Amino acid sequence: MRGDQWFDYEQLKPATTYYVWAACVDAAGNATATPAVSSAFTTEAAVVSTATATVEFEKYYNGSELYAIDDVTYKNYNNKAYLPAKVLHSADAAKWYTLYTVTDVGDTELYTDDLLIQYLVTQGTPDGEERRYGLTWNAKAYILAVAQDAEGHYGPVFRKSITPSLSGISPISDLGFVTADAGTQSTPVMLRAVTPAAPLKRTAHVVR
Repeated sequence: MRGDQWFDYEQLKPATTYYVWAACVDAAGNATATPAVSSAFTTEAAVVSTATATVEFEKYYNGSELYAIDDVTYKNYNNKAYLPAKVLHSADAAKWYTLYTVTDVGDTELYTDDLLIQYLVTQGTPDGEERRYGLTWNAKAYILAVAQDAEGHYGPVFRKSITPSLSGISPISDLGFVTADAGTQSTPVMLRAVTPAAPLKRTAHVVR
């Protein structure tokens, strides 16, 4: 390899001094020259933005019932809990990201906001105000969100857990569906679309 090479360094901590070093080795891994070390550089101190994003959710449904009605729209929710959610964000949020994970991120010392922001930005879903989650029954899941302001600074990470169970499901009639009584009709029928609910109120930042 000859000539200049460029690299991007990610996951650097704020207000931290770093050095970059390089070493030449042969095919056997033996050093062939004295390693080169860069001048020190220090990352900027973290700035916590006032921009916020939260995910509001409450009811979840039996995804298998929805799949039985429409196996195309709800193909990813069969044998899962179907959780519709609303993304709320502050006026100063230029972008926002959401993500759900089965990893228990309740320990804020182990899973810091800085660490979760990295996951949210690289693996999360950007922008938008509606989310549809397919959750595993009887397993805790965490819903995460974060907002970024126009200057590129991130606000606090929203994290909220949910453990869906069949005993806690809401009827799919809430979504405009009904299922016929046993013995009268073998297949479910779909009602006309329900009137949209009133806009959800913004909520304060919640950490659980």
